[in-house]
Amino acid sequence: MPPKLSPSGALRFETEEHTLCGLCRTPYKSCECKGLKDNLHDWYVWHGVPSTMIPSAKDRIFVGLPPPPDNSSRTKLVKRWVSLVNISMIMGHFDANHWFSTKWESLNASMDARTKLLNEMVADYVAQLPTNTELTVLARVLGLQRRAIAGKVDGIAKEAWAALRIFLSGDWACMSKAGSKLLMNAFNTRDPKKYPRDDPHLERILDSGVSRIYGVMEMGFDKKGYCLAMEPGRRPCGVGTSTTLETSDERLISKKARKRKTTKESIPTKKRRRVES
Repeated sequence: MPPKLSPSGALRFETEEHTLCGLCRTPYKSCECKGLKDNLHDWYVWHGVPSTMIPSAKDRIFVGLPPPPDNSSRTKLVKRWVSLVNISMIMGHFDANHWFSTKWESLNASMDARTKLLNEMVADYVAQLPTNTELTVLARVLGLQRRAIAGKVDGIAKEAWAALRIFLSGDWACMSKAGSKLLMNAFNTRDPKKYPRDDPHLERILDSGVSRIYGVMEMGFDKKGYCLAMEPGRRPCGVGTSTTLETSDERLISKKARKRKTTKESIPTKKRRRVES
């Protein structure tokens, strides 16, 4: 069944046909990357899945799905994210439908009310990056460890700004795990005088928005998947993003690695087995 994009923004499709391992970019059933067997082995056994059929792909990504229209509203884009979370075997442990029905309306209003302040918060976070004690760790996560300090700061800042713009657009399926971590960092290191911790809008954005996204990404992506997004090959949609922001693969994966991954994705499964044998 071909994937369908509903008027609400949600997606419906056969998971196996549009899910790859984000690390090796092969169908998750044939993936040999380690991770999922260790983390979810008991879950599979409990549900009666034979050990020979337990998949080993951990950092799953979605590919080949119909893109949202360029003029999609924030709500429709978040609905797309909700549907992908529900489809994901790991991320689906988070009740995204309940979250959407109980949290989204108020969160959406708070995002509108604090857009300017969020931009200032990220600007303040980026400004202190040169002296940040976690600079080396963040650079390694983003694959920037070989750059000079200025290059590391520029790369981290670029992803922090991309994460904020994606967050405000609502196209969260295009946010990298690293980006969600940087937004969390911006909140955790904010000046409490300028950004009061008792501000109901900011607290709602943190509790119901940023921390939820990061928590879901923590479920689905391990330490090797910090540069991945749920849809790493699609450019973010929404106001102010579609014409200027690259895909997470373009932002965070080297050109050489992207070429290797793209080539692998383009080889049909049967041919791939003959090539790799």
